Amino acid sequence: MFKTKKKLKQELEEQKRITAKIIKEREVLLKNREINYNLYNMLKAVLMQLSAKEIEVDIDKLEEARNYELYVEDSYLKFAKRIKLIDKRKLKEGDQYVL
Repeated sequence: MFKTKKKLKQELEEQKRITAKIIKEREVLLKNREINYNLYNMLKAVLMQLSAKEIEVDIDKLEEARNYELYVEDSYLKFAKRIKLIDKRKLKEGDQYVL
């Protein structure tokens, strides 16, 4: 009927593990959401820069784009961000790029 101290301690530790796992998953989801939001805003900025309201992309180009990674870095000459598409297959070990 009553739980022992040892049993209660075990249950408390299990609850702490579950809570830590949930907090970690939440942080990952929030980080992914922030990255997606930033990329979405960059895409809108690119469309504005091109003075285009829409862009039509060939299916072949979408397939080719899977080989590329999008990297963003600060521009050194302006208050701006530079967006680079880099072919994953051509990256050498030790190359440092930040998403």
